[in-house]
Formats: sequence, structure tokens, C-alpha cells
Amino acid sequence: MASEPSMADSSTSNGPQPPSPQLPSPLLLLSNMSNLMSIKLDSLNYMVWKLQLTTILEAYSIIDHIDGSVQKPSQYLVDAVGNLTTRANPSFLSWKKRDKALLTLIYSTLSPLVLLMVVGLNSAQEVWRTLETRFTSTARANVLNLKLELQSVKKGTDSINVYMQRVKTARDKFSVVGVQIDDEEMLHMVLKGLPKEYSSFNSAIRTRDDSLTFEKLSVLLQT
Repeated sequence: MASEPSMADSSTSNGPQPPSPQLPSPLLLLSNMSNLMSIKLDSLNYMVWKLQLTTILEAYSIIDHIDGSVQKPSQYLVDAVGNLTTRANPSFLSWKKRDKALLTLIYSTLSPLVLLMVVGLNSAQEVWRTLETRFTSTARANVLNLKLELQSVKKGTDSINVYMQRVKTARDKFSVVGVQIDDEEMLHMVLKGLPKEYSSFNSAIRTRDDSLTFEKLSVLLQT
């Protein structure tokens, strides 16, 4: 009769790593997620790129692979007393397959110039953190520059229609960096850019109790 496996054998074969969650195969993950990405990361759209990719990874319950909440498994198993063996850890092999699939996914969403920034990095987490470090400060600088651009828009001799279109164009650039300008701030920017002959309109709008959307303000200015 075959003997029951000992506790030592069980410990050796399983190792100290907790069991990995049962997720779709890396190739299936890659195929499905790649179809959901609509942009490639460049120097201007990091916030939108990150939002889109993070949402996809969360939907597939795999965001923990790159955000640091799950540690990379040991490459080899340990025995019952904690000594490293030469036997491959199945958890590591599963992790490696998933990591390569995620690397392939991330690479496919990078523009050629951005791809050059991550050459030589070995894991999806390394690539993720490098891009985060590189582009977070750039994104903040872009937002500041866009706000200065929006604040500088003046009506001058333009028609109201042209002026409001210029303001809208400046506002829409914020969506590229993942920032939304609220109605109150837009109202302030539009009124600030109007010449003195609009002072009565300016006063009337500022004393209103209700909030105005940019679109409604455009209509009021043209009536």
C-alpha cells in the first residue's frame, strides 16, 4: 500500500508561496486587453493612458501584478526547513508567463519614442514604475502650461463665436492629460477674457445663483 505523503514532502512541493488566483491564461488576457486599448502613450497623454490601462487591469483582476501589492514569487522552491532547492517554483513560472503577457500588452500601447525609454527593463512592474516616474512630473508641467494658455485667451477683436471656440479649444486640451475643468472655473476664464464693454453682462452673470455650463454661457453671450 502506498504511504501517505509526509508533511515535509508537502511543504517541499508547495513552498511558502500562497496559491495564485485562478485567472485567464496570459495569451487570453493579452488578446482581450489589447483590443480595449485605444491610444498609444506619448509625451502628452500619460494620464489618459494610465487611466485606460489601469481600468482594464482592474477589470481583469491583474492590477496587483504591477502595483506592488503582490510580490514576485521565489524562482525556486524551499524545503521543509527553509533551504532553497533547485526545483522550479510553479508559482514563479505562472507569474513569469503573466508578466511577459503584460509586458507585451504595455509595449503595444507605447509610441516608438516612449518604447525606447524602457529598453532593458525586465518586468512589467519595472516598466510601469519607470513610466510613472518619467511622466508624472511631465503631466503636471503640461497641466500648468495648459492653464496658462487658457488664462491667456482674450476676446480682443474676435467675434463672440470665434472667442468661445478658442476658449473651447484650449479647454479640450485638458482632456488629453486626463484633467477636467469644472464649469465654475470655465465661467471665470471666459468672463476674464471679455473686454470692458461686457462689464454689465459680467456683473449679471456673477450675481446669478445658479451655475452655468460652458455651452449655456456661450448661448447667453450670443443672444
